[in-house]
Amino acid sequence: MKMACCSCFGAITSRCYSCRKRQRYRRKRKPSKCERVWFVFLIFTFLVALVNSFYLFSVSNDSNEFNLYVWKTFEVWFPLYIIVLSVACVLFGYVALLLLFGIISVCLHQHLCMHVIHKVLICFVFVYHVAILTLFTFLDPVLWILASRYFQFSGPFLHLIAVVFVTIVTWFVAAGLGVLCSRGVTIRDMTLVYLLLLIGLYITPIFIKSPCIMDYSDTPDKPLIFAHKGAEMLAPENTDIAFRIALDDYKAHGIESDVRISRDGVPYVMHDNNLRRTTNVKDIFPKRYMESADNFTIDELKSLNAGSWFMTRDPFLTAGMLSSEQKDHYRSQKIPTMQEMIRMALKRNRTLLFDIRPPPSGHPFMESWLNVTLNTIRDEGIADQDLEFWKAPNGPHYVVFIKVFDKRKIQNVHHSIPFKYISSNATMNISTNVWNVKEKWLFSLFWCVGTSSVTTSACHTLQQLDSPSWQLSHQHYLIMWILFDVASLVWVVVLFIIQISRRHQSATVKSDRYNYTDFITLEEMTSNTASTTVNSAHMDAVSKKQTSTSTQSGLERESNHVL
Repeated sequence: MKMACCSCFGAITSRCYSCRKRQRYRRKRKPSKCERVWFVFLIFTFLVALVNSFYLFSVSNDSNEFNLYVWKTFEVWFPLYIIVLSVACVLFGYVALLLLFGIISVCLHQHLCMHVIHKVLICFVFVYHVAILTLFTFLDPVLWILASRYFQFSGPFLHLIAVVFVTIVTWFVAAGLGVLCSRGVTIRDMTLVYLLLLIGLYITPIFIKSPCIMDYSDTPDKPLIFAHKGAEMLAPENTDIAFRIALDDYKAHGIESDVRISRDGVPYVMHDNNLRRTTNVKDIFPKRYMESADNFTIDELKSLNAGSWFMTRDPFLTAGMLSSEQKDHYRSQKIPTMQEMIRMALKRNRTLLFDIRPPPSGHPFMESWLNVTLNTIRDEGIADQDLEFWKAPNGPHYVVFIKVFDKRKIQNVHHSIPFKYISSNATMNISTNVWNVKEKWLFSLFWCVGTSSVTTSACHTLQQLDSPSWQLSHQHYLIMWILFDVASLVWVVVLFIIQISRRHQSATVKSDRYNYTDFITLEEMTSNTASTTVNSAHMDAVSKKQTSTSTQSGLERESNHVL
């Protein structure tokens, strides 16, 4: 039964790894140096694909930035991130499966001979993953901070997965060391090195500092949520319907947006410095669609459609869930003024946080754009003590915080900010608002750190969370860590004892049997003996026949003589 299973596995792995039927060899052949190099390259490609897949999953929070980059470069809306991630996952699965077949082939002592198609595909996988890592790093090096944050969040569970994986792999490692032991190779040093590596893995949690490991009584309050451009994942950004969905349906604490000033001095809500992405300006003003948005008057801006693009491109894959009436309503959206946004928020007792962006050179309000905007805010009944504004550290624009219903003193920072900065602000009674946080894991991380509020494009998902995605007390995590490590260590020792003892017994049994060469020699000797016996019998028969014939002829002659 065991031999049948090994034969079946051998046939499967041989077909999958080398794409041909398993060959039976008279002698076990060692893989060539070239095939060993290809196997090592396969392992290296697997590690690169693993790192890249982890990186792509960790930067999902900023996935829309890649799509915007494609738009700004080619003016074509292309879901770059989803396609890149999907291809990366498929290629990673392929390399992982091929590596598994290769490891099984090695364990079954089969001859490694990777098919040329696999070699070409492995090179493609390697180049693809390296190119994606290089491209994304070039576009935004700060994304590696997101990767480190994701590792902080998932580190405790990645450690447990690594312990389970290494414990399983120990069966094959112990088998290989058992083979070396049966051949008379000293394995004490190699075993010691492997056990030291295991111990290093076991103590890794000492260096894992996750904010989500804290006592349950120390859990901070849930961060308040500012809807970025309204509910921009569910409706056209910076429109009346996006603001209403965020404030009415998902009870966002406030709105975070961007304000510009029109050519006739009216502040309006718009993120981009042009109108091509979110309006039909190319259809209405075909000769002016390349101009800055601030070069249009408020009447011209109001004549544009600001909702049809969302239904056509479906940037967040949510438009398909809308009813026909909702689709018609979304298509009729217009660009709102800043006054309309302020009135909507104050009517609902909500807060506003927005950037005031300067107009281009040559604009009529190039010198007075900030004062005109602030005076327009004051005209809506906002007192100076309820109005804060400051120069943004990352650009020429200003940040405005209308705090009629929110008396905090806040600072607006990017999600790449160090955690210690948030804690330092808290000691000075300064609240930190982090933007733009979309993923639940990142929101949970900032929740555990103690962030007071976040700006998010996904208010519909984050508002539903009642607690961080995961949280463990120090005592519970310590118990889980020790139990996993002790169970793994015991199992590893047992596997080493079983495998090495089995190999030793197998070597003892084989020493009492004929090896393959002796069997061939014995078979040749038996064959030669048999042929010699046959030839001897044939010669005896011939001699007997000749003797009989000669005897008969002699009797005949004697008979004739008597007659």
